[in-house]
Order: sequence, then C-alpha cells, then structure tokens
Amino acid sequence: MKKFINNGCGECVLLEQIGEVSLIAAIDKGEYAIVNNLRADGSWHSGDYIKSLPYALKRFKERSNSRKEN
Repeated sequence: MKKFINNGCGECVLLEQIGEVSLIAAIDKGEYAIVNNLRADGSWHSGDYIKSLPYALKRFKERSNSRKEN
C-alpha cells in the first residue's frame, strides 16, 4: 500500500492498481476514488467518488476489465 497526499482529497492510500486504473481510499474524505492515470505526485484529473467499499470494488473491477477489452 502506498500512502500519499492529494490536494483535493488529503491523505490517501492506493489500494489497487490495474493498468492505468487505480482504486484509492481517500482517508480524510471517508470515501473511495476510482481514477485514471494516477500521477507520481498523487494527483489525477478526475475520478468516480464512492462511499461504499463493496460498491467501489465492484466499479473498479468493471472499469479495469473494460480497459483490458479495449
């Protein structure tokens, strides 16, 4: 697990990454983010923000699988 600070979300933890899709726990916000192209400085352009871990995992798997198929 990699901890980092994001300017918009505060303290974050990278939970999983498949290709360019990352699942992040935004600790300070109490939510999860599914983002594309997580940068080395801990930033990203946009993401889906989800409160439920089970739903975030489901969406992460769907999104990473759809990237593999394209």
